[in-house]
Order: sequence, then C-alpha cells, then structure tokens
Amino acid sequence: MMPTLALVLFLLTSTPKTPAHASTDVFAPIARYQGAWRAAPSMSGSGADTISNQCHRFSEYFVCQLTVNGKVGALVVYVSAGTAGNYYTQAILPQDNATGIVDLRIEGGLWTFSSKETENGITTYYRTTNDWRGNDHIHFEVAHSTDGNTWVVDHKGDETRMAAK
Repeated sequence: MMPTLALVLFLLTSTPKTPAHASTDVFAPIARYQGAWRAAPSMSGSGADTISNQCHRFSEYFVCQLTVNGKVGALVVYVSAGTAGNYYTQAILPQDNATGIVDLRIEGGLWTFSSKETENGITTYYRTTNDWRGNDHIHFEVAHSTDGNTWVVDHKGDETRMAAK
C-alpha cells in the first residue's frame, strides 16, 4: 500500500483524543499560522522565501496546505495528542509519500516540533522551534542532536506575516 494511502486510512480509522477540558477549538493555536509569510533565513544566504498556508478545520483534524514560492510543498495534518498544547503532525508530500510523525508542543508563544530517526543503530533527534513574537513575527530554529540534549542549529531565521491582498 502506498504510504500516502496508508496515512489517509490511518487518519480515517483512528480515534483522536481531544482533551475533555479543551476549549471548543483545540486547534486555535495552530490556526494563527494561516496566511502568507515571508521567511528570511539568516544562515543559508539564499534570500527570502514566500510561504502560504491554507488551513481548514475538520471535526477532529486540522490540515494546512503549505506552499513555498508558489509550489505546493506538503499537506500537513494535525491531530490532538490528548493533552492541552500537544499534537501529532504528519506531512503528506506531493511525490506520493508521507514523512514520519512529529510531536508538536505549544507552550504560549513557543512551538516545539520534535522527532527522531534511527539509522544503522544511530539515533538522531530533530527539533524545530517557532518563537512567536506577536501575531505577525516568528523566529525559528532547526536543529539536530545525537544525544537529545546538545543541539546543533542547522538553520535559523525569521518569518513575517505578509499583508493580505
């Protein structure tokens, strides 16, 4: 079975755990990323990218189509992990595959995406942080670690919300 089809079947048959104490919209924090953004990487020297997020809430799922510089990059699915501020995410790519599941923890204005991968017995940890500085500015850092404690920043930059057209 193709990975994308397997993910869709998993999402359709799973029972997400929406916290009982959650507000009427557990996905409200994620919805703030809706819209167009200009991302200025500070390490790559590649200039700035234009990012567009078209998001929609379904009964137990929240999805965003991520477009970078006019090209669709992924459909990102968010599911509540059962406690306030915790989510599972997975990106479905246009090339007919899906990435691994990523944990997302939202604490106030700090979003932390974390995952790990083991290859040939060696585990690498990954972390992306989005530090919201108001509703229209995000400082982000992408890092990796071999022990889960000492992080090497691979990429960092800032995203600024673009005015609606």
